[in-house]
Amino acid sequence: MRLLIIIIILNLNTLLSQNAEMYFIVSSSKDLVTNTKFKNYLSTQDSTKITLLCRLNKDNILEVVDTLNYAYNKKTFIEVIRHFEEYGVVFIRELENFYPFIEDNPKSISLNRYFTVIDYSSGEIKIRKARFDSLSNQNCQLLNGNAYDDDHSLLYTFSFCKEQIPYERNVIDKFLNVHELKESIFLKRSYAGGSSGFFYRNNSGIPFIDGNLSSTYYKGSEKRHINIFQFGRGSFDDEKYSGIEFLLRSPNHSYEIFFKRQFGGARDSLCTYYLYEKRKQIVDSVIMTESIMGMNIYDDKFGYGTLGVNGKYNPPNDTSDLKSRYTEVFGLQPDLRYQTGKFFIWDLEENRLKVFDFSDLDVELLSIFDDWVYYRHFDEIRRFEIGVMRTDTNDFKPELVFKDVDKVPNVHHVFWLYRD
Repeated sequence: MRLLIIIIILNLNTLLSQNAEMYFIVSSSKDLVTNTKFKNYLSTQDSTKITLLCRLNKDNILEVVDTLNYAYNKKTFIEVIRHFEEYGVVFIRELENFYPFIEDNPKSISLNRYFTVIDYSSGEIKIRKARFDSLSNQNCQLLNGNAYDDDHSLLYTFSFCKEQIPYERNVIDKFLNVHELKESIFLKRSYAGGSSGFFYRNNSGIPFIDGNLSSTYYKGSEKRHINIFQFGRGSFDDEKYSGIEFLLRSPNHSYEIFFKRQFGGARDSLCTYYLYEKRKQIVDSVIMTESIMGMNIYDDKFGYGTLGVNGKYNPPNDTSDLKSRYTEVFGLQPDLRYQTGKFFIWDLEENRLKVFDFSDLDVELLSIFDDWVYYRHFDEIRRFEIGVMRTDTNDFKPELVFKDVDKVPNVHHVFWLYRD
């Protein structure tokens, strides 16, 4: 596997003011529930939809810091963006426009693909870009899912090659070095973090084997099981918890989050979310009709994310009247058919979950920073203090942070940098 790596370092002494500054990624990434025209977009567009890193300066002007596409003239598209706030790193995968649609055709391929990493973990922004000329031809699949926690440094899954024995899992670090891992090693410290906005959920059914939750992997043709969760060890009701799926797992967090659908097929199907506190070995739960589509954890105390509906059991929203408000200058109209316009904050210590409803489908929770909750409502970035979680009312007045009808509807990832 050959790499061409480009490194760009932005000196924050010239970029930062005394206070924290907010950075935006403006993109039409597929993992954001982009739009119903996505397949046509791949085949008809002559150039890349540009992806930008922007900064909100002290004069409240959104400045372009850099273009994140590997090369604008390559006619590629951003296939996935995975932002790991806990580690201060963003992985962006690009593919060529003629690449077969992954969800319909997850087969072994040998086309060019490109990676960009935004690394802000050290207090300065470093942008690294790489071109991967080829994949192993040993029945490999591109993966956009789980990552691996290597002593509090994140390795992101690039591909899985089941015939690449014994190191089936190919992962990439933030320096764009490729590492090969045994699947059993990968699973033991896998990081299954979600995303608070549109649209990423790690979900996989977890069987009970001999009374324990077990993940499955293969050693050659031999099927093996490994217990990677603390939840499920010991005496648990197998029938009660059978069929659960995991939503969030981090070796560094105090909690593991699982869910189980109560009534499959019903429009008002309920979903139970199990909260397992690892230190006290306590299981708690909440029940909702909405679906937690992704989830981050803030300060090891609050879970947060955007709520959706299960498209398998619910008819889509009619979004035809929303189309005219999107300019599509920097992206494409998002697919809001299965959105709710709601997000949640879950006090994990008190097991208290609060839902925020804004009566507009295009709402997503972006992040929580310095006890401020930041969310996007169509073309506005707004915020409110997390202290509202300690009240019994939703009667509060959010502050407007920034408004822009062209860029903000395509902002789904944000982060901050500041001087000590």
